[in-house]
Amino acid sequence: MNNKRITIMSIVLATLMLVSLFAVVSSAASVTGQGSKTPQARSVQVYFFYSEHCGVCDQVKPLLENAAAQTGAQVTSYDMNTSLGAGIGKANGVTETPTIVIQGGGTLVGSVTEQQIVAAIEEAMGPSGTMAGTGPAASSTSSGASVPTGYSGYLDFFAVDTSGTLWHTPMNGNNAWDSLGGVCTASPAAIAWGSSSSFRLDVFVRGSDGAVWQRYLTTAGWSTWHSLGGKLAANTGPAVSSPSTGKLTVFAEGTDGALWYKAWSGTSWSGWHSLGGKLTSSPGAVSTSVFVRGTDGAVWTKSTTSTGTSWSSWHSLGGQVAPNTGPGASISGWVVVQGTDNQFWQRGSSGWQSLGVVPPEALSASSPGVVSVPANMHTSVSFSSTSGNVWYGIHDVSGLISGWTSVGSPP
Repeated sequence: MNNKRITIMSIVLATLMLVSLFAVVSSAASVTGQGSKTPQARSVQVYFFYSEHCGVCDQVKPLLENAAAQTGAQVTSYDMNTSLGAGIGKANGVTETPTIVIQGGGTLVGSVTEQQIVAAIEEAMGPSGTMAGTGPAASSTSSGASVPTGYSGYLDFFAVDTSGTLWHTPMNGNNAWDSLGGVCTASPAAIAWGSSSSFRLDVFVRGSDGAVWQRYLTTAGWSTWHSLGGKLAANTGPAVSSPSTGKLTVFAEGTDGALWYKAWSGTSWSGWHSLGGKLTSSPGAVSTSVFVRGTDGAVWTKSTTSTGTSWSSWHSLGGQVAPNTGPGASISGWVVVQGTDNQFWQRGSSGWQSLGVVPPEALSASSPGVVSVPANMHTSVSFSSTSGNVWYGIHDVSGLISGWTSVGSPP
């Protein structure tokens, strides 16, 4: 379909673990009318849980109102003495009043200052700044994602069409695409993660407000959209990885050109934190490492521990990455890029080498979607073509072993 420019991401869908907070936020949002199906203008949602005859609640309420006026946050209040307030409070883990729950951020309990509330809201908003311009809809594949070692499953693909709608299709033979809605302005990033008792599939995009937005799939179906805040550079998408069981890290290029991240601890999201650097592409991430295109066109990387307590310095992996594209990475140890020769290159333990295969259609200006196939530790490399089709191929260290397969494009 020649009029379709799309961005794609392939991941492996495995058996995974539910994390309650996402479902909780979704429930609260749907009750308050904030759980719309498309990301709109960014505004951090704040939920205030109080009770009658609570002196501390009376003290905190005007401080919260002042903080909201300063930051533009939207506040919804719930009386814990009512059935509605008690139900939503229970869903959000509220056990005492006053409690302030900040969407995409943390929770404040008891007596707090106005400065503490403002700081918590601003942290949920993430990196700020003035965008250089919205630019056209991106026409690139998203950066890499990770799959917990040892899982088996099948590939899922995500695509963004020229209207900004996010589409999804599993590799189940019928190539049927379902719309996930949204107003996406760059590459999506997706990850399958969790335990063997239940599955979870998360996708992250840059919304029309420049913030990171998230939807997730469980046995109950797809959630509504949820904002993680932040302010991404124009035409760049997020990346996501799982550094250890039950944890996630979302990476993004801020409007200052630096790399920023936000971490899910297993119970709550952190605020946004800067890792510095100067990016010229969407990042790619896997496990405890993140990869970017530097101003010299080479791939640069930074790593952390499984607990995320400390980060290494920046280290160059060399190579020459095509402009407007970024690296993809998989847990099998590959970093894959689109080179300046419009071909795929990989870097493993033996350095850079060509994949040695010519794609069946011309590549769009795109970052490859790269993910391990856990059953045999092969790697899937996927891309969008200039004609709008999504292609993938299965590779091992010796090259392409499956042939290129098209999953078409969204309707």
